[in-house]
This record gives sequence, structure tokens and C-alpha cells, in this order.
Amino acid sequence: MFKRKSSSLFLFAAMIFGSLFAAQQAQAHACIEALILRSPEVVYTGETFPVTVGMFNCGGCDTAVNVDLFLVRNSSRIHIGEAQTRLRMDTRDILRVRCTVPRDIRSGRYSLVMAARTPSGYMDLDRRRILVLDHDVRRRSRDLDLVIDHVLDSHADSL
Repeated sequence: MFKRKSSSLFLFAAMIFGSLFAAQQAQAHACIEALILRSPEVVYTGETFPVTVGMFNCGGCDTAVNVDLFLVRNSSRIHIGEAQTRLRMDTRDILRVRCTVPRDIRSGRYSLVMAARTPSGYMDLDRRRILVLDHDVRRRSRDLDLVIDHVLDSHADSL
């Protein structure tokens, strides 16, 4: 009977310590900070442009980071670029991600959204406003009003 209770107690202790160890391992990977450092305010459909992303690993060990960039408008999300890197503990890195705007999307205001993920599932997000204009020269004259509105909105607090 004593042997049976001690084995049950050992099994229970192993489950508790195992789950604590697993949680500690997940916690070690769970801390990155990522920001969009530089991106254009206006892009054209079909254009390729760079986005600079800065990252910091504030976790307890080295980790891989996958960075995805999207154009988001209302409920639609369009994937435009991706990159991967490996961050050592307590280090910073700067990635330059090449993004391509599809030719078939509508011009207008979008959010440029960056999602940085670790293999353990931790995610950090950042977003910037971006204006997408049509690459067709004949349609650009219609987009001039959008550009003027965008510039006025961007500098409204300084006027």
C-alpha cells in the first residue's frame, strides 16, 4: 500500500514539475519586441519597396523569428512580404524586408501590419498607415485627391 501511494505521489510530482519546466521553457522564448522602423507613406500597385523592421530578444534564450508584412483594409488582409532571422538572447537585429504590392488591389488607405512570431507562438505586432495608388498613369490623376488628403491628414497637427 505504501509503495502504491509513493508511486502515485511520485507521478503527481513529476506531472507538476514537468508542467512547470515546460512553462518555463515556453516563457524563455516568449519575449521579443518588434517595430516597423522605416516604411514609405505612399506606394503604387505592382511596386516593390523596402520596410525596415527592428527587433529585440528580451527572452531567456536564443530564438528564431518569422516576420510577415500585410496590407490590411477593412476585413481583407494581403500578404506582401516575409523574412526570417535568429536572435540571440538580449540582442537586437534590424531586418530589411522586400515587399511587393499586388497590381490588382484597389487604391486607397491601408494599414501596413507587421507580425513577428517565434516558434513557441509568441507574436508582436506593429502597424503604420500607408496609401496605395494605382500604377496606371491615366488613373493617377484621380488619385491626386487621395494624396492631398493623406498629406493634409499627416501634417494636420503642425498646421
